[in-house]
Amino acid sequence: MIVRVFRRLPAIVLILLLAILTLVTWSDLDPPTVRVSGRVDGLAGITWSARVSTAGRLAVRITYDLGDDTPRTLSVRLPDGARYFQVDGTPTPASNGVYATVPVATTVTISYELPGAVTRYRDGALLNLARVVNGSLDGDSGMFPCVRCYLEPSGYGDVPVFGAIAVSNADQVRLSFVHLSAIRSDAATDEVRFAGIDRTGDDLELLATLPADAVPGLPMRDGSVAQALEAARAPVLAVGQSFSAPTVPEHRSRPAVIVMTALLAAMLVWFVVRTLWAVGARAAERAARASDDPSGVDPVRAVRPSQLEPALVGAVIGNSITGERSVVAATILELARRKVVAFSGNDRRRFTLTVPAGASGSTRFEQAVIDCLRAPPATTSPSGIEAVERVGPPLWPDGTDAARTLQRTLVREALRTKLVRISPPAVLLVPATLAIGVLGIIGSRGGSVFAWIVTVIGTLLALSIAIAAGLVLTPSGRAERDQWLRYAMWLRTDRANAHLADAEPWDVATTGEVLSYATALGAAPHVVRILSPRPGASR
Repeated sequence: MIVRVFRRLPAIVLILLLAILTLVTWSDLDPPTVRVSGRVDGLAGITWSARVSTAGRLAVRITYDLGDDTPRTLSVRLPDGARYFQVDGTPTPASNGVYATVPVATTVTISYELPGAVTRYRDGALLNLARVVNGSLDGDSGMFPCVRCYLEPSGYGDVPVFGAIAVSNADQVRLSFVHLSAIRSDAATDEVRFAGIDRTGDDLELLATLPADAVPGLPMRDGSVAQALEAARAPVLAVGQSFSAPTVPEHRSRPAVIVMTALLAAMLVWFVVRTLWAVGARAAERAARASDDPSGVDPVRAVRPSQLEPALVGAVIGNSITGERSVVAATILELARRKVVAFSGNDRRRFTLTVPAGASGSTRFEQAVIDCLRAPPATTSPSGIEAVERVGPPLWPDGTDAARTLQRTLVREALRTKLVRISPPAVLLVPATLAIGVLGIIGSRGGSVFAWIVTVIGTLLALSIAIAAGLVLTPSGRAERDQWLRYAMWLRTDRANAHLADAEPWDVATTGEVLSYATALGAAPHVVRILSPRPGASR
């Protein structure tokens, strides 16, 4: 069978998969920087922001998001040297190393200024919020005062930390952290943003290298940023702590997503147009059938429409007719009617089909059927050196291989006679699906498992759709189909043809070509079961 009605289920699944992948890709153009798996009880997140002045002063602002309006107590201990302490914009008395206890609910923002955190060198500057005292990290110098210990009541879990450092030439800022994992960062013109997860509940420490021109008003020190960075890292590493650097978010390419969307839209348009065309064609067929006169035999319907061989008739009919049909069985009957091959015996439980020496078909498909009949397991006939015999049923123990070979021949013949043509949109469906999947993989840097799954499964679905819908009828093919459908209706519904349903293959000697075409058009199912290499299909 060559021309098939557009199969909706694979197409629907394919469109859904590609649509989901495209939507996910659009949503990931600006992906969330971190994902929290086990949020700490009582603290939804922390936002830390700081601005480095040209004189090297550091203005810090920390917002605690408690997630609800449950009253809690926040104890803030300022780093050494901090000044101008405020809570929600209100100046609050506190001394270095002394806790300022603040009742909070929902959110609270604290702010202070921290001089001396930035040191300038000839090759750059260093923002240092990490310090080791007596062999351990000194919490007073941390970015955040112990977020778990000093929020009461609280529990253990992951705390999402979002932050930003406003500084000139932010794209040259390099960050490294202690006690912060799953870190992502992104630099804007005058701000470097970061986000991460605090899974320890301890003070979070930060080192940041800045460009020298970020703090031009700060006196220059001897040495270099590299030396100062190593000196700051060494005591931290000595106590078993490790610095971790943030990764840059892997944003998907907007042009790639646009191309994905365009390809998906083109597929959807083609699916809709083809479906509407198929629905319209079936409606026209039903209207034509309804216009037939049911009171008698239409002489036009009872006449064979053209000289088209049974195999090509079955090809142009496609799935317009359901039921057991076989172009191979119809071709064997046509060869037997012309005495090119012969049946021996009249028992449906055992019969012999003989292909005489020198037998040849008048068409390419007939010759292909004869060649397949001569292939093993055919046996040499005692009546002729080159004659072969096949005993059935089954006539085709190797039916699958024969069906595939003959299908390819039938496709070539239908194309050669210009009854069908290749549909470019169907052919392009496979590379378009593959392109969408590959764009999703490239956009995620290979990290999207869903993109890999869609690429594999979607390509297989597209291949099945392309095989089913890759060949379409030409105008002459559609004209042949319409005429042969009327003839098929006469064969299948007229009472005078009722005997065809139970006809035997050797009855072709008396019924003639009518039985051959009835086999190709679904009116002789018994013959199909006996002679077809793949019963129930148009083979």
